[in-house]
Formats: sequence, structure tokens, C-alpha cells
Amino acid sequence: MAEKQLTAEEQIAQLKAELAKSNSEKEEQAALIDEQNERLALAEAQKGRALPVVQDSKKKKYQVLAAKFQHPVTGEDVKADELAKDKNLIDLLIEKKSGLLVAYVEPSK
Repeated sequence: MAEKQLTAEEQIAQLKAELAKSNSEKEEQAALIDEQNERLALAEAQKGRALPVVQDSKKKKYQVLAAKFQHPVTGEDVKADELAKDKNLIDLLIEKKSGLLVAYVEPSK
């Protein structure tokens, strides 16, 4: 059975749809590459250094997951060891539900 010949308008519409799909896939790939590059940079920054456990104003402990991050209000870079000295910033990160801090669990002996 012979295939139906597409009109010029149908061909253009089909090519536009294929192009849009291809562009979407490229954007997804670029986002994945960017995320992997960020993780690699973070791993490099943390290499050979243990990240601190910090305490909020209520004496609850949290494990810091990054050696360096941006302050949520000022946008300035903050190092993990500086965070340990700033209870207000710890409380702010907890309030904003930052992924930078996770509840600390004492290692089993």
C-alpha cells in the first residue's frame, strides 16, 4: 500500500513538531549536564574534608551537606564552617526547608 503524500503545509507542520521535540530533548540534556557539573564541583570542594554538624537555636543537630553555599537572603557565598557559628542563619535555612541541612543521626557504635 502506498503512503499518502503529505502536502507542503503538512510536511512543514511535521518538521516543526520534530524540531520542537528535538529542542526539548536538548534542553533536558543540558539541564542534566548542568546538574551533574554542579554535583561534581561540590564533590571536588568536599574532597578530603568532613562537613560539620551544626546546631540550631533549639539545640537540634543537623548535618551540613555542602562545603559552600549561597546565603538565601544576601546571595553571598557562605562556607560550611562559617555556618556553624551562625545560629540565626541555621534557623533561617531550617525555616526555608533548605536541602542543605538534614537531621543528624548519631552513628551507631
